Amino acid sequence: MRYLLLIIASLVSSPALADPLMDEIKRSDDFAKYGKIQTEALMRLIDNGTCKAEDIISVGAWYRSTSKKPAPIFFTYCGGMTVKNRYYLDARTGQVYQ
Repeated sequence: MRYLLLIIASLVSSPALADPLMDEIKRSDDFAKYGKIQTEALMRLIDNGTCKAEDIISVGAWYRSTSKKPAPIFFTYCGGMTVKNRYYLDARTGQVYQ
């Protein structure tokens, strides 16, 4: 997990945000099972500019979608808590989509 924290620190605008960001990621639903893929997906969203660390820290990381059960689909918000800012993660494939 320390390795992921170092990668996250390199992606965020302020290294001081790395620890709070990782704390939020660890609070994701089903993190024990899907933590690696959830972390990698958020790193991609931050790296490509879709999300900011501040978005994840304020809103939270991945929440399990109850409407898409039984598939392991999670969602988060980047840029505001509206439907247009909702991103989904398919934990089986690692695909992130809107």
